[in-house]
Formats: sequence, C-alpha cells, structure tokens
Amino acid sequence: MNRDEKLAVARLVLKVCEEEGYQLAGSLAQYAHGVEGAREPDDVDLFTDKIMDAEAVRERVGAALREHGYEVEVTRTWFSHPFVAGDQCADLKVTDSEQNSVVVQMARMPRYFESHDVDGMPVAAIGDLLYNKMEAPENRIAAKDYLDLVALTEHLGQPVVDSYVADYVTGMSEVRGVPKEQLAEEVYLRLSQVADVPDQAFAGYQVQEESAALVRAAVLDWAARITPASSQHLEPRLAAGLDPLPQAAAVASLDRLKDNGRLALRSTAQLSTMREKAVRASNNAHRELNRMTEAVEAGGPIPEGYKEAQQRARTRAGEVTAITAEMQRRAGLSSLQRAEEAVTRRAVTVQGIDMSLLAPSVTSGRSGISIQPSTAPSRAAGKAVPASESGNRPRHRYEQVVPVRGAHSSVSLLRAGGVGGALPRRPGAARSALDSYL
Repeated sequence: MNRDEKLAVARLVLKVCEEEGYQLAGSLAQYAHGVEGAREPDDVDLFTDKIMDAEAVRERVGAALREHGYEVEVTRTWFSHPFVAGDQCADLKVTDSEQNSVVVQMARMPRYFESHDVDGMPVAAIGDLLYNKMEAPENRIAAKDYLDLVALTEHLGQPVVDSYVADYVTGMSEVRGVPKEQLAEEVYLRLSQVADVPDQAFAGYQVQEESAALVRAAVLDWAARITPASSQHLEPRLAAGLDPLPQAAAVASLDRLKDNGRLALRSTAQLSTMREKAVRASNNAHRELNRMTEAVEAGGPIPEGYKEAQQRARTRAGEVTAITAEMQRRAGLSSLQRAEEAVTRRAVTVQGIDMSLLAPSVTSGRSGISIQPSTAPSRAAGKAVPASESGNRPRHRYEQVVPVRGAHSSVSLLRAGGVGGALPRRPGAARSALDSYL
C-alpha cells in the first residue's frame, strides 16, 4: 500500500477505537503534521496509553475493516512488561482487494501530551513523536528511528528540540528517582547507537552512504549536547563515518574486540540492558538453588534437578561477570577508541563475521589487514574444523575483500560460511578502512 492507502486504513481503524485513546503515531503521524521529508511508513502505528479489553477492541476493528473489503489477520499479540504476559498490543495484517497489505500495530505506549486533531483524526503530538523515537533505541537499533529524529529536528528546529529533551530528562529523572546526570547519560547511550547502524540499513530508506554519515553525525552532535561532560562520548566524525579509520587503528580495534565474542558486537546501551536481564536471571537461579540447599541442610533428600540448579546458577553468574567485564573494558577506552570500535562493529556485523572464529592476532601486510580465523568451516558437514585440516591455506575458504577508498590497499575480512568474492569499489571520498564497504 502507498502512504495515502495506509492513511485510509488508519482513519478507518481510529473511527472504531478512538474512545480507547488510540492515536496515529510513527512516520504517518509525522506526515500528518506536515513534517518535510517524513519517511515513507513501513506500517501503521496506533498507540494508546490505556488498559482495556484489547481482544474485544480488535474484534470491532476487524469487523469494520472487513465491512470495507479488507482481509484482517492478527499475526501476534504481546504486552510490553518484563513480568506480565498479555495481549494489550497486537499486529494486524490488513490486506486490500488487490492483495496489497500493511501491518497495523495497535500498542500501549506512554503518552506525554494530548492528541492533536488533524482532519478529524487523532494524531500524536509532535512531542510524543519525538519522545517515542528517543525511547525506541532502548529496544532496537533501527535506521528508521534515527531518520525520524533528524526529520523531527529539522521540522522543529534544534532549540525547540533541546527544550523538549531538557524537559524529558528532568521529568523522567524525577519519575524514576535517579539523578538527572544518570538519565541524561542513558539518553546519550541510546542515541549514540546510531554509530552502530550500517549504511545498508539506511539504504533501505533510499539514503545514500554520504547522507547516512551525515545522519549519524547529526544525531551524535545532538546527543553530545545532552551530556557535554560525559565520559562515554564517541569521537563524532570518526564514529559517523565522515573521517577515515587508519589501518593501524583498524587492526588495534579488531584486536581489542576479538576476545569478547558476541558481546563485542553489542552497543554499550545493549550491554546495559543485557546486564539488567542477566542479573535478574542470576538472582532467580540463586534463589532456587538456595531453596534446594536449605532443604538438604535441614536433613531432607537431595531434590531432583539439584545438579542442574547448581549449573544454572554458575552459568547465570558467569553471564553477569562477562557482561560486566566488557562494560568495564569499554569504560576505560578513550572517545577515539570507542568510535573505532563502533566503526568496526558496523563492518563485522554486516559481513557476518563470527568473532569466536578469529585467531589471537590480526596481521597486516602489503595487501591490507587479514583476520586469521582459528577454524575453517567444513563445507560438507557444516562444522568447523581446525585450519590445519582444511588445506594449506590457513584461513576461511570464503573471503570478502573490502576496498579502501582513497588507498592502494584493502581490508580482508574473513566470513565463516559466507559468500566469497570481492565487493566492488564504489566512487566517493576516502572513507574508513573498515567502513568503506558499508
């Protein structure tokens, strides 16, 4: 469906459920507000801050849509709460008579401002649209959220946005009972994840690589103003992709990351969220183990599953330790080193490199940087075998060569089980040795 057809679906649904507080949100709401350059919407976002009989509301919505010739299917339900399962939120796949479809997301979200009436349709206030996009990176790292933030900033003007952000930091710090400085730091970490978004993700919204770098730079500049004295800043030009990453720095960055496996590819904000969940899981595992241990110490038999509970407690504690160690490692980095690692994560993530398959060293030669894996994939069995058993060539069978724009060398990133072949050299200014292919 095109944007007007999606708006027609939204208008029809909102006529049915406006009393439940639903309002148009997302990029369609930006378009309704007249935000120039509003992104083409992926779906139809309808948000409310009320608790209700959601199933009954969906039945009414489905009936109304079917009366107008649409097919409707509820594809998933959920509830955004860490301890409660429910169906307050749902995705509805809506298909028209020509088999064009769109997902209508009916979700419960915080509301900070009153809705605006736009042509008889309730639309989220511009402040809510801004705050929703500031909060979205808590749960995902998506190019569209940062594109929306840039569009809203250009629409409102930076002074107005700064005022909204200041009010958000003050209000949320009071609600959560934490210092403003801590809340501001959290917001910075959320926004700075834009440095982890590769050019390919922006390209899905027809944003070219040079423009993608400018989007990153704009968001990082905005984020830095929230916490001017933060120790977590990234060097903005390098992190954005405006300045090249020197080859020696690429080697050093990969060398720092290779020993941390999957954790190395997570943003700092993601690590913080992971740690919260890991601590909760560890506490639960130890409570279960303590309960069993107390029963044994009281003279009872060894409970069934006691060994498994011991192992589970050790595993959960180990997860907390590993995440904490990675966060502490990053805390000791300079802003330049943090930017180098963000650029590296973009490259590694896009090529699908398995960090666990990298050998202890990263070597550099006349042809560029070569990451030597400790194992190579077995084509027949789909298993990893020692490099010494995979032939005379001590590296993966599949290799991607990434050109370095403006240089006479290349970065050779090895991808486990990946597709071989060199990526084509593209025109443009000299860019990062690792980011050049993004």
